[in-house]
Amino acid sequence: MSLLITGDLRLINSLCNQLEAIKQTKVNMTVFLGNYPVPDDNTPYTRQRDLIKAAIQTYGVDHIAGVTVGNEFMLK
Repeated sequence: MSLLITGDLRLINSLCNQLEAIKQTKVNMTVFLGNYPVPDDNTPYTRQRDLIKAAIQTYGVDHIAGVTVGNEFMLK
């Protein structure tokens, strides 16, 4: 027996392959994909944006609850 405490998960970044894991395990879960900015460097933002776009093209949006942009740095 497996126990799923939550069906929603907020991810800090989009560098892992969460949607492939959901597909393979057939778990009923949605994720909020994360994209974080780095001050004075758009490289991480752009890389993660492109990963999110590719994930949507590959897996669709059935298991994506949303996309968060930003992190604690933006709260300061």
